[in-house]
Amino acid sequence: MDLESEENAEKDEFFVECFSDPTLRDQMSILTRKFKNKMQVNENCENNVQRKFWCNLNSSSQSL
Repeated sequence: MDLESEENAEKDEFFVECFSDPTLRDQMSILTRKFKNKMQVNENCENNVQRKFWCNLNSSSQSL
């Protein structure tokens, strides 16, 4: 399951819980922040992988 699907599933579950306990609505920002942080970590990892790829590619082309 990708992060967006996981986030939507947790939000759906959270909204159902909010119907029974309206005080939970204040915690929605925590749930949103949790997924923003996860997405940022994934983006940073992808950028690092791309950076390493290009660095390795450049260094191997220089040795030719």
